[in-house]
Amino acid sequence: MRPLEFPDFLRRLDKHHKALDPMHLMYDNVLQSGYLHFGYWPTEHTDQPGVLGQFCQAQERFANELLACLPPGTHRVLDVGAGMGRLAGEMIARGHRVTAVTPSSVQAEHIATHYPAVTVKQGLFQDVGQTLDPKAYDVILFSESFRYMPLDRVMPLFSRLLSENGRVLIGDWFAQSRATHGRGHDHHEATFREMAQSRGWTIVSERDITQNILPTLTIAQEILCGLYLPLAGLVLSKFAQKRPKLFRLCLPWMTRWIERKLLPQLTGRFEPAVFAQDYRYLFLVIKSSDAAAA
Repeated sequence: MRPLEFPDFLRRLDKHHKALDPMHLMYDNVLQSGYLHFGYWPTEHTDQPGVLGQFCQAQERFANELLACLPPGTHRVLDVGAGMGRLAGEMIARGHRVTAVTPSSVQAEHIATHYPAVTVKQGLFQDVGQTLDPKAYDVILFSESFRYMPLDRVMPLFSRLLSENGRVLIGDWFAQSRATHGRGHDHHEATFREMAQSRGWTIVSERDITQNILPTLTIAQEILCGLYLPLAGLVLSKFAQKRPKLFRLCLPWMTRWIERKLLPQLTGRFEPAVFAQDYRYLFLVIKSSDAAAA
């Protein structure tokens, strides 16, 4: 973000403050790649993750690897949880017709402005999906949005919205144990597989890319420890210096928040070794069992 852009940014904060996802705003302003997903790193480079420029390249590589899972030809794609719209824009450039769904008014406005060929629907997929035309899509795509979906509400929408041979493409992580399931918005892999099978869906292809996304977590840890935490320490030090009484008043609350909310996340699944132990990051393609058998 450039200095001259900051006043407009503040105005958007005022306009959309209830709809903002501050982490997504930070992610977009720091990286400026247009993507909000993990990068994909060739295995031979995982020991040297590089800098932010390489991270943006890794995000582009991730998009290419994910879109390679699409069937040949061009399709009517429903991009659920479309973020800032970069992936939808890439699909438009490849000849697909894309409808993007996002619950965020900020994201919806950004997509409409920067990717006018994309049809935008604002709202939760489980609600928006009820208003879309039946059998209107060949692919429903989830790029790091599937873990937020309530399975019992969204899986019936697959049958409603997909064409006869339609497919669901998922790029996301899945918890490997009951203990890790429930940390935030995670689906347990075995539970998902059982539910999909019981509701008539077959996994026609899958690919484990866990090792290819771990450098993203390494970079995040380096940025956090090498930049954000020292910067936060500087700000809080100034606060304590300039407003010591107010700092002492706020200190118990800040300490509790850091210890109970922040540290468990920073020392949990976002450490590469912990993530690799507790989660699998998968590219999954599923389709109706009847269509798969045809």
